[in-house]
Amino acid sequence: MREAKKALEFDPGLAEAHAAQAAVNYRDWDWKNGHEESQRAIEISPGVLDGCFCYAMTLATTGRIAYALEIADQTLSRNPLAGGAYLAKGFSLYIGRRFTDAIPVLQRGIELDPSYKPSYNVLAMVYEQLGRTQEAIDLLERSGSPDPLRVALAYAVAGRRAEALRIVQRLTAPDRRPERRGVAFVYLALADKDRGLEWYGKSLDAREVRAAWVLDPALDSVRGDTRFQAMVARLMLPPEFDDTLNSLHLSSAAAATPSR
Repeated sequence: MREAKKALEFDPGLAEAHAAQAAVNYRDWDWKNGHEESQRAIEISPGVLDGCFCYAMTLATTGRIAYALEIADQTLSRNPLAGGAYLAKGFSLYIGRRFTDAIPVLQRGIELDPSYKPSYNVLAMVYEQLGRTQEAIDLLERSGSPDPLRVALAYAVAGRRAEALRIVQRLTAPDRRPERRGVAFVYLALADKDRGLEWYGKSLDAREVRAAWVLDPALDSVRGDTRFQAMVARLMLPPEFDDTLNSLHLSSAAAATPSR
């Protein structure tokens, strides 16, 4: 955005301008400069990103999970009541496949801010990874007005195929504009890789913010598919992404999954 660039030209010491420029860089898949701008914003004003934890979450999804956890912990040391910091920490633990560790963190975030839907969504995905599908469904119902795509995903993981498809078909009608990534996740959970990857490609084409979060465990089933690998290559992720895949033993496991 030109506004962020102009703000930096006007005042290079403005933390908010660096944070805004970081968001622009991330949307352009410019990870190096995005991280540098976020870090500069924190150096100028440590609490500037406390209202939006996209830096920590983007760090985690580009492979720097340990640093993402550090950023979240730094926020919690300043403000133990920051519900968003619990989301960032719980999400980073989820990305690191530390599902059991993520549960109390996300539960604490929900206690502090019961109206903050992202905490429910991530905790539901943690439960799904652990096979606790009914708990995921119950949690989403308790959240009040849950995202229909999140409910569809929970149904798909729980084996309630007809209900999941009914929601997806309604949301993908010609007059609707659902998050394409969310649709992809539902189809992948239903073991429909062709449709799942088709919708993930649409998500990337649309530059949906979360399309670049390809380290998500919900995508592990397609890591060995050459179509998905080509999508990941488009993102030009930093070297630590591959390092993290290796450390989580995802690359070798994915290699055993035949592409279709």
